[in-house]
Amino acid sequence: MAGTEPRRGFLGAFARAVLWPLSRFFDPRFRGLAQQADLQHDDLVDRIDLNVGAIREVVATDVTTLGRDLSAMRTELVATARADLDSTREANELIGRSVGDLLAEATFASMTLEGLANSFAEAIREDRLLRRIETATGASVDELGEGAAQLLNYATSHRGFAAQRRVWFNPPLSLSYEAGDVRPSNANERLVEVPYVYRALARTEPEASVLDVGAAESIVAYSLASLGYRVTALDLSPYPLEHPGLRSVEGDILNWEVEESFDAVLCISTLEHIGLGVYGGEPAPQGSSDQDALERIWQLTRPGGMLVLTVPFGPASADETQRSYERAGLKRLLRAWTIEDFTVARQQDDLTWLRAEAQSPADDARSVALITALRPAGSAEQA
Repeated sequence: MAGTEPRRGFLGAFARAVLWPLSRFFDPRFRGLAQQADLQHDDLVDRIDLNVGAIREVVATDVTTLGRDLSAMRTELVATARADLDSTREANELIGRSVGDLLAEATFASMTLEGLANSFAEAIREDRLLRRIETATGASVDELGEGAAQLLNYATSHRGFAAQRRVWFNPPLSLSYEAGDVRPSNANERLVEVPYVYRALARTEPEASVLDVGAAESIVAYSLASLGYRVTALDLSPYPLEHPGLRSVEGDILNWEVEESFDAVLCISTLEHIGLGVYGGEPAPQGSSDQDALERIWQLTRPGGMLVLTVPFGPASADETQRSYERAGLKRLLRAWTIEDFTVARQQDDLTWLRAEAQSPADDARSVALITALRPAGSAEQA
């Protein structure tokens, strides 16, 4: 039996060497599984040693039964080895499942923490917003703080909350909120465009049909419907107001197909944007989309009907957002129409607009051309 000691020591060392990386690799919570596999290997070594000793005893005492005993021992060794392998495999599978469960739990925990962090950040933003609103509500203008002023300026801008819901109407006069104060800050071209439209339509009957091209962000269509006009509001975005005398059409003047004509067509600060894609429409493939739009407007205006057009006025130019027109270019675009009135208004300062000469301004002052034109009676096609 003394000869079994080196063999046992070798097998034990071999088994421990095999199991050592496994026990070091996994999380400490799984170390018991690795230790269990180590013990099973030690048990296998012990059994092998006992069988080897038994073999030697059989050889020394009874050679005639050696074959039978060796066969039995071989069967026992094979069964023991298979049991050990099955046990080891089950332990590995258990460890693998445990690691998989741990990773799944870690992923879930990470997602949960991220969700909580987002919710917390959203709550902070809402709390700040609420505090700003509460600060401004019921307070005098003298108590208006910088934070509340920034919120009010944002809310009333073309990027604010109303604009995000497409219920923002471009006002002719903007206000600026500051700490402890509110003041008029800017008057845009709507200041002169809107009264010009009402003056031009004064000659029409109250129940006349009116097409407003590019009606969104304006209350003109809604006001005319309230005065008794039968109004169609055409825009890439749906018109946000409803009225019995108002119809909203979501579409592009270049592609809108309809078999009807109108007594008057309005195109207020819209022609300069058509075909550029700045408001979400598809950019026109050619560079004459403004001419195409006027031809389509001609088709939609009854003979003897009216066009009220306003566009940026100045040296002819175009960029990614809009065009600017000079007098000669506008006359070419409107060659099929009879121009009844051509008025130019010019911005003198942030709050002042004045009538100007109907020539291209010599400086960079902001100007707008206000035009009333008629489709000649009896005309059937675009000239």
